[in-house]
This record gives sequence, C-alpha cells and structure tokens, in this order.
Amino acid sequence: MQRMPKHFLRRIAICGKKDYNIDGMRQAAAERRQTTDEKQKMQIAYHEAGHYLVSKFAKELTDIKSLAISIMPAEDYLGIHVFDFDSNVIPNDNLDYFIANISWRLAGRIAEKMYSSEITSGASKDLESATSLAKNVVRKFGLVPDFKRTIEKDDLTPEIATKVQQNINDLLHKAEIRAQTILNDNHIYLDILANELCKKGILTEKEINKLFEKKSKKLT
Repeated sequence: MQRMPKHFLRRIAICGKKDYNIDGMRQAAAERRQTTDEKQKMQIAYHEAGHYLVSKFAKELTDIKSLAISIMPAEDYLGIHVFDFDSNVIPNDNLDYFIANISWRLAGRIAEKMYSSEITSGASKDLESATSLAKNVVRKFGLVPDFKRTIEKDDLTPEIATKVQQNINDLLHKAEIRAQTILNDNHIYLDILANELCKKGILTEKEINKLFEKKSKKLT
C-alpha cells in the first residue's frame, strides 16, 4: 500500500513549516495573555500539550517531528502544534499506525476533558479530522478485517453502510483509549507542559526537552 498522503495528517497545526517565526509567535502569545482569561488559556494549553505528548510517546508516529507548541491565536484556531515530517523516516502504515495517528488528532480533546468538562471549537475540529481519517482507513485503505478493499459509493448498501459506520466508530474508540492511556501514563508531563505553556505562550522542542529532563531528574 502506498504511504498515506500528507494531507491526511494535517490538523489544526502548521505542517512542514521549517521557517516559522518564533519571535513573532512569542509576541502574539504575549498579546493573547492580555486578552484571554486564565481558565481559557489553561484549557488551550492542555489541548496543545495533549497533541504534543501523543505525538511524542506513540511509538508508531516515527515520521512526525515536533518543532513547537503555542497558544497564539491565528485565523480559525486557538493554539497550534507546529510539526514537520522527517523525510528520512518511513513509518509502517499499518492499522496500528493509523490508530496512533487518530489518537494524536483526538489527544487535544481528551486533554481538555482531563482539565475541564468544557470543549473548545478546536477540539470539535479535531474530532472532524479524526473521523475523516477513520473513514478513509475503513473505506479507502482496506485495513480493517471487515473490508479488505476500497469501498466505492456504489457499494454502500444500507447493510454495508451500517458496517462501515460501526468500523469507523470502533477505530475512534480504540484511538481514544490509546490517547487516554498515553496521557494518563504521562500526566505529570501533561501538567508541567500545560502550565509552562500558559506562562510563556510558546515552547520550542528544545525548551520542552529541557523541561522534561529537569523533571525526570527530580523524579529519580
């Protein structure tokens, strides 16, 4: 099977943006802190921290290289996980990979729930993205046991359509459990990352690694 097209990996984030302006993002984040209440900032920070942590700890997502996370506002999103694709890495595009990828898309939503019962518009868009990918896994990639070939529109009898939806729901459920497990296992880092992001507005991958190393030393 051909590798999944990059547009399937796009979510509320900047993809493949190596020349992103950190100084400009920091300035925007500083302005945001003056106009956004603390609860909303923290909720957004947990959202982006959730995406980051799942991309970091889901072993299947070897081709995704995080660059930064931010709670700056831009166009139609409230925060951002800046990442790039590692051209030197070709992941195993099996079912486990796609479940991990869907988990990554749902991670912000789940992290928000861990902080607050409220859900932002960004979390709703992530759910749309995750559902779209799950639909493609079932209908186009032929990776689920019930469907080993592409399901065309003309194939969708009521019975098949019901089975397709059941498989989509099953993938979303498995992905949600996977994301929840990763975030629960790394809850300490989730809290640290969200709090630090809320303070600074933006964190680069280098800054996050230093933050985690410092915490790891305290835990040992």
